[in-house]
Parts: sequence; C-alpha cells; structure tokens
Amino acid sequence: MKDNKLKNLKDFCLNTILNSNPPYNPTKMLTQISSYIGILERPISLGLFVPCDINGKYLKPPVNFEGKFSEYKTLLKQYTEAQDRVMFEGFEIRQHDWPSKKYELGLYHKDYEWSLAQVTPEFRWGYVNIFKIEDITLYSPNKNLFTFTENALKYFT
Repeated sequence: MKDNKLKNLKDFCLNTILNSNPPYNPTKMLTQISSYIGILERPISLGLFVPCDINGKYLKPPVNFEGKFSEYKTLLKQYTEAQDRVMFEGFEIRQHDWPSKKYELGLYHKDYEWSLAQVTPEFRWGYVNIFKIEDITLYSPNKNLFTFTENALKYFT
C-alpha cells in the first residue's frame, strides 16, 4: 500500500530508502526524491486543494445546461482538468461563520471542523502568500489532514 500522506523531506527520504526492495536502484530513488523536492517547493494555491481555473478561481462542478450541451461539455472538460491538478484530497469550499463578514468562504477538510484558510479573491494562506507546500510539513498543526490524490502521487512515485 502506498503511503500518500504529506511528509517533510527527511521522512520522505528515509521512507523511500527503507522501503526500496533489492536490487536497489539509486537513480530511481534520487529521481523520486528530486521530484518530491519539486512538490515541496510549489507555492500554496487554492488549486492544490479544490478545482480552479488557470487564473486560480474556484470552479464549481458544472450542471447540465438544458439545450446548451456544447457549453456544458466545455465546462465539464475544464472542471475535469482542474480536478486532475488538485494535489490534496478531502478539501472543499463552504460558507463559514468567521467573526468578520469580509470573507464568507473558507477552505475546509472533511475530517476537520474548523476552516483552514479564508478564501479570498487572491487566496492567501496566512497573512502573505509566500508559503510553500513544505511550510505545511514544518508549521501546520494539522499535518495529518494532507493526503495526496492519486494524480499527485504520479509526480514522485
């Protein structure tokens, strides 16, 4: 069974080395580690958690437009491609009850009661948008919530 939880780099390297079966393939292990480093270096964006268009705007699943099948088909294709780019499973956008009425949407995980981030037009993780995926492994108290999708695993396994 594949371990699909987000890990810090040290744990990923140890896991890769310890779970390699003889005959060992150092080139394959280094390729996996290098690819994982690339994943950790990605800036955090809304599209990592939920389907978004190329501009980072959240996409809702399209509904079948009565009499406008070609428009529906185009939107469905766009949504499916966006869904394939999502790296972490179990997240959703929904209304929340933050004290401030400035932002009405929050990023939630299905196994966690509280919002992990406010969803704004320019989606910010924390106060500034300088965070990378690696920062989740270092600073998030909710590390166990971050599980890679099957599509994301293809990048480094």
